[in-house]
Amino acid sequence: MKLHATILIFSVCCLVVVPIARAEAPLADQLPAGSLVYAGWSGRNLPFDGSNLGQLLQEPVVARLLGAVKENIDKMPDKNVAHLWGIAGIIWQHPVAFSLMDLGPGRENELSVSAALLIDLGKDQPAFAKHLDALILSGGARMTPTTIGRITCRTMRSPAGAVTLGYKGKVFFLTIGDQTAGKLLSVKPATSLKTDKAFIARRKGVAGENEQFAYSLDLKQLSPRISRLFSRAVGGSGAKGRPQGKDKVSHIIDALGLGKITAASGSTRIVDKGLYSKTRILSPAPHRGLLTLLAGGALGDADLLAAPDDAVLLCATKFSAAAFYAEVLAMARRIEPGTDKKILREVRRIEDELGISLSKDILGNLGDTWVLTSASSLGGFGSGTVLTVSVKDAAKLSAALGKIEAIFRKKTAPPPGERFRRSPGPSIEVLKSGKLEVHYLQGVGRSIPIAPSWAVHKGKLYIALWPQVVVAAVENTGKKPLIRNAAFQKLRRNVSAKPATLTYVDTPAIVRSFYNLLLVGWTAGSRELSRELGLATNPKVDWLPALPKIEKYLSPEIAAVSSDATGITVESYGSLPIVSNYITSILTTAPVAAAFLVPAVQKARASAGQAASKANLMSIGKAVAMYQLEQRNQSPPGLPALVEKKYISPSALMSPVSGRKMITDAKGLPVGKSDYVYIVHKPTAAGNLIRAYELPANYGNKGTNVLLVNGAVIWVDTVTLKRMLDKSISETK
Repeated sequence: MKLHATILIFSVCCLVVVPIARAEAPLADQLPAGSLVYAGWSGRNLPFDGSNLGQLLQEPVVARLLGAVKENIDKMPDKNVAHLWGIAGIIWQHPVAFSLMDLGPGRENELSVSAALLIDLGKDQPAFAKHLDALILSGGARMTPTTIGRITCRTMRSPAGAVTLGYKGKVFFLTIGDQTAGKLLSVKPATSLKTDKAFIARRKGVAGENEQFAYSLDLKQLSPRISRLFSRAVGGSGAKGRPQGKDKVSHIIDALGLGKITAASGSTRIVDKGLYSKTRILSPAPHRGLLTLLAGGALGDADLLAAPDDAVLLCATKFSAAAFYAEVLAMARRIEPGTDKKILREVRRIEDELGISLSKDILGNLGDTWVLTSASSLGGFGSGTVLTVSVKDAAKLSAALGKIEAIFRKKTAPPPGERFRRSPGPSIEVLKSGKLEVHYLQGVGRSIPIAPSWAVHKGKLYIALWPQVVVAAVENTGKKPLIRNAAFQKLRRNVSAKPATLTYVDTPAIVRSFYNLLLVGWTAGSRELSRELGLATNPKVDWLPALPKIEKYLSPEIAAVSSDATGITVESYGSLPIVSNYITSILTTAPVAAAFLVPAVQKARASAGQAASKANLMSIGKAVAMYQLEQRNQSPPGLPALVEKKYISPSALMSPVSGRKMITDAKGLPVGKSDYVYIVHKPTAAGNLIRAYELPANYGNKGTNVLLVNGAVIWVDTVTLKRMLDKSISETK
C-alpha cells in the first residue's frame, strides 16, 4: 500500500506542477495518436524567462522564499517530502505532457485506464532518477523489472491496470494500462499525436507562437466513455419513461444543452511579456441550456458607460434573465418530466404572496445588459461596488418593486397600538438626491454593517450595498468612463471586439489597496503560521516582497467570452496567471464539467433516495410495533391500517426513489399500490424474517431495502431477497 501511495503522490505532483504557468504541443510527437485528453507544458525557455512571470520567479526575494521552504523541508523527518520537492523543482523547468488514451469500466467493477506521462529531463535526468528511486524504495515494496523492445522498465499492478515507468533516453515515461507502455514506446512520427488530423483540427485557432501550455479534449469520444462509467452507479428502472443507465447520463447531458459539445482545446502563449490564454469549446449553434450563459449578444461601448475611469473591477455581460429562466424550466422538464411544474407551483406560491408575477413583472422588465463595477470614485474597492441592469419598462418594474416593499413594510410594522417595536427590526428607507430616489434596507443587523440599496433611474436598475454608492454611480455614469481610457482600449484589443462577457481587473490597483493589510497580516501571523505548519525556521517579516518588487511585474488583466456558429471562445490576457486566467478556467470548464458532475449528483441523489426509503421502512416497523401493542399482539392486516390509526402518513408508503405519490381518498386513506410489500406475521415470528420490502423494480431489479421483523432495515441483492422471501412466506402458512 505504501508503494501505491508513493506512486500516486508522485503522479499527482507531476500533474499539479504542470499547469503552474500556462511551444507547439510539447512532446506530442512522442505520444500515440487518438488521445482523449492531452495536456502539455513547454518548460523554461527564452520567451518564458523574458515574461513578467519568468522575471518574477528570478527575483532574489523569490529565491530567498523558496530557499526558506527548502530549508524547512530538509529538516522534516519524512524525507519523501524533500524528494517530492526536488522532483517538482526539476519538472517545471522541462517539457511535460500527459495523455489519456482510453477510459472505461474494467473487469470486476475496476476502472480500466490507458494513460501516459512524459517528461523530457535532459541533463537533469540523473537527479530526477535519484529522487524517484528514493521514493519507490521508501514504499516498502519492489517493482518488477521488465523489458519492452530494448527499453528496460519497472512495472507494478494497480486497480486501473499495470503501472510502468522507465526512461527512453532522457525522457521519463510513466504509463497506466496493460498495453499502454508498448503502445507508447512503439510511436513513430507518422503515427504520433502531432500528426493526428483530429488533434490538429481541435487545436486550430488556439495554437500559436510561443505556446507555453496546451490542452485538448476529444469530448465526442470521452463523453460516452464517462457515461459508461456512471451507468452502473445511476442505473435502475426509475419511473416509467425515464432513461436508464448510460442512456440516462446521456439524457441529462443533452438536457443541459451540452450534448453537442464535441471538443475543447486551449493554450497559453507568451505575448509581449504577458500571458494570453485562449480556449475553444466546439459546439454548433444555437447554444442552449447552460451554454446560454456564455452565448449572449455582443457588448457595445454604450453598455460599458457605467464603469468609471478609475474602476478596478468591471464585469459586463449580455444575459436575459427571462430567457434563462425559461431555459431552466426547459432543462428541468427534459431531465425529469414534471419538475418544471413543481418549480412553477412554488414560484406561483411566492407570487400570490407578493401580488406580482416574478417572470412578467420582474424578469420580463429587466434588459439583457448587466454590469458589475467597483471603483474608488464610487466608495472604494469592494465597498464601492454596484450592479447595473438595463430596464425595458421602468414604470412597471418600479410598480412591482413597490408592491414587494409594501408587503415588507406591512410584515415589519409594529403591532396595532404600539408606536415602536421594543427591538426595532429592519425597515425600508428612501434617500432622495435630486430626481433620484434610492430605496435601502435599514437595520439589517449589527453583525452585517450594510444597507442593501436599489433604485430605478433612466432605464437602469442600480443595486449596491449602501445608498451612497448608488448615488455616486448615477452621478458618475458617462462622465469619465473607463472605455475612453487609452490603456484600457489598448488592453481590450487583446481579446474579441464583440464579446458577450467582458471582465477587467486592475490588479496593480488592487494590490496597492491591500498591501497595508498584507503587511499587518504577515507581521502578525507569520509566527502563528510557522507554529501551525510545524516549520523548523520561523518566517521573517522581510520575506514579504516590497510593493515595488511586486508592482513592476503587474498590469491590468482582461478576459472575454464570445460565441459564433461553431462554438464558444474564452480569452484572457494579463501579466501573471492571477485573476484573468482563473476567470478563463471557470468560464471555460464550468458548463463542460457540469456534463460530468451531474451523473455524480444523480448518484448522490439516488443514495439519498435510498436512505430516505430505509427511513420509511423503519417508520413502518415502528408503526407495526405500536399497532401490535394497542391491538393486543394482533398484527395489522395491511399497510393502510397503519395510516388509518395515524401511526404513519400516506407519503411514507411511497419510496422517494420511484418519484410517485400516494393517492388518497376523501378520508385521507391510501388508494392503490404502495412501493412497499407487507407480509403479515404472527407476533411470535422469528426476527430474521421479512416484515416488508421495497419493490426491487425501483433499483433496476438489482436489489432492494428490506425491513426485518426485529425492526432492522438492510439492503439485499435479488438472489438473497428471493431466498429470504421463500422462507418468510413459508412461515406464514
